[in-house]
Amino acid sequence: NPSRHKSWRPLSILSFRWLRHAAAFAGKDELFSHRLINILTHTATADMVSILAVLLFPSCASPQQQLLLRLTTKLLFGLHPTHVEVTANAANRPHILAVLCSTVSIDPSTPIVLVVAFQLIGLLSAETFLFQMPATLVTMTVIAFRQRSVTTTSTATTTTTTPWSLLGQSMVTLIPRYVCVMFLNIGYFVARKVFDTLSIPDGLIRLAENPFYEMVGWRRVRNYLYVLSIHIAKSSN
Repeated sequence: NPSRHKSWRPLSILSFRWLRHAAAFAGKDELFSHRLINILTHTATADMVSILAVLLFPSCASPQQQLLLRLTTKLLFGLHPTHVEVTANAANRPHILAVLCSTVSIDPSTPIVLVVAFQLIGLLSAETFLFQMPATLVTMTVIAFRQRSVTTTSTATTTTTTPWSLLGQSMVTLIPRYVCVMFLNIGYFVARKVFDTLSIPDGLIRLAENPFYEMVGWRRVRNYLYVLSIHIAKSSN
């Protein structure tokens, strides 16, 4: 079917349908209900990002420093101007769910069963979740490395431990998580490829949304750079 958009987001679509019926049953405004759920999901994501900030900077040892770091991170993430549209527009819930699932999966202390569960939820919420896999793996590794570095420093021994050996030890402990995350994401990609649900039909791409779609090769690169230079010039007056 050439008009098929090939988008497969079953959990996101179910959330839209259930909330629509719930709002109608309760006699509430449907748009308000959708925005409220988006705000709550975005708030939960901001809280998870603040937890990751503390994990990334374990040197903030005192509770006051950790509280300040979490509060600052939460406010910067939650009130960032670019997050307004994705939260106010109910149709963008899949992307908020995807980021939330990624942030939960990143924490090395998250039980591996929950990592698998949230990876599946993310993949069934938005296709863009697939592109977050590299950031998930890298951030997970950095957190484990920094935690091990702090632990090694606090329990100083006579043997010298190099950063590379600490990194290797950290990665070894994360192997089960690497395998789970990569297996699920690669399996999802292969399944979408097998069932021919990867490429978007040409008729659904509007030039108003993507003026570079018809351009190929170096011509597309030149036009991207041209637009980028305009924005840089505008920002620098």
